[in-house]
Amino acid sequence: MKISTLMIPDPPISDSEEMILTSLRKVRDRGIGRVIVADKVVKGIVSTRDLISFFVSNCAGGCREREVSSMASIRISQVMSRDPITVSLDDDLMDALSIMVARNFGSLPVADRERRPRGLITERELLLAYRDVPEVLHVSNFMSKKVSTVEEQEPLIDAAARMVRRGFRRLPVVREGQVVGMLTAADVLKKITEALLNGNPGTLLSAKVADTMNHRVIAVEPDATLQEVATTLVQKKIGSLLVMERGNLVGIITERDLLLALHYLLYLKATRGKMGV
Repeated sequence: MKISTLMIPDPPISDSEEMILTSLRKVRDRGIGRVIVADKVVKGIVSTRDLISFFVSNCAGGCREREVSSMASIRISQVMSRDPITVSLDDDLMDALSIMVARNFGSLPVADRERRPRGLITERELLLAYRDVPEVLHVSNFMSKKVSTVEEQEPLIDAAARMVRRGFRRLPVVREGQVVGMLTAADVLKKITEALLNGNPGTLLSAKVADTMNHRVIAVEPDATLQEVATTLVQKKIGSLLVMERGNLVGIITERDLLLALHYLLYLKATRGKMGV
């Protein structure tokens, strides 16, 4: 399967002189957590994690409203990951998948031979490949069993700092030990964007997790199949499902977990083909 069949053909693109606020608006409006930075050719890529990390790192010792507002005028080139690995339209799905798994990337720009941007491939698009994988594997084999949570009354900026520090993109929200919602990196970035666009950065500094989290809790049983989970994530446009057993939280299954499983399955399929199995 070629990358061109799964990629996003018209991803958000910014030039390197663009201000962060403009790029934030593009992420919000498109609902895609990445922006390709290109001055005719691909120069960089900015992820939701990059943007949150930038704001958190500048507020490590505490922020005033004026300082938060000034961050919006920083050029996107100061935040982007430079000279990203790209894939081409005719590359095989397995090539992109292998790079993303090996390098822990959540996306890859798609470019032509002159490195002009042509599209974007993310974890979510790759999940569509589960339609062509016959093997049945269960959530319990690939879920993350150690789940970090956050209290709903914790300051949002503290929860965001924990995400950056520990490399998380989502945290289940608990109240008195019970899961009541989910906080994602996309939720945090949306709050940052709203605060800056509305000219009221104080709402970001005073916000609690409860003000921003998604109250919808979607869960699966440990014996659900990976195909079922992949379908749910794509259809509902979410990045993870909680794994519950008899009402207890026992794990979380994410797009990243499914990507690792998919790489395993496709590698196994390719190996079998070479061996004539």
